[in-house]
Amino acid sequence: MLEATALSFRHTPESPWLFRDVDLVLTPGEIVGLYGPSGSGKTTLARIVSGYLRPASGQVGIDGLPPMPNGFSKIQLLFQHPELAINPRWKIRKVLCEGYRPGPRRLAAFEIAPRWLERYPCELSGGQLSRICLVRALGPAVRYLIADEITTMLDALTQARIWKSLLQYSEENRIGILVISHDTALLKRLCHRTIRFPGWQADG
Repeated sequence: MLEATALSFRHTPESPWLFRDVDLVLTPGEIVGLYGPSGSGKTTLARIVSGYLRPASGQVGIDGLPPMPNGFSKIQLLFQHPELAINPRWKIRKVLCEGYRPGPRRLAAFEIAPRWLERYPCELSGGQLSRICLVRALGPAVRYLIADEITTMLDALTQARIWKSLLQYSEENRIGILVISHDTALLKRLCHRTIRFPGWQADG
């Protein structure tokens, strides 16, 4: 179980609190939606939960233990713009093998064509790069995924196909996913429950 307890954050000791005393629980295989207005701190919360940013107070734990400071994290964070998360000088094969070596079945499950592997990121579309980043993030040690607006910039058909692949993978491997989006209709289709942020009121 991924558990965040009493998380609070502000940018400096003198600045206003972005959020205070936030609790979050995500169980294996659970899909939880998080929505709220721009600037409310959703992405900051995602960065804290995934270990990219330290909170002013509070803690994050997995099965009662703090995340390992070194090594491949059990929590992976995906952002809205995959092109910014990929080294443009690397071919896709090298990008995919940065953390582990995904097999042909994994690539096929996310509709990654073998011919893409010898291309550079600039030669692929946004939807194709989103699939690449997803597969790269889903290493064997990963148990939880934080998906921050990962399909917002994509057309409806590409969105649907990516989420179909990811939800199937989550079900088969019991991967918990926190889905951050402004699209409440999408969250209702995907998630077991949703949370409004700020306000921290659960729906569903």
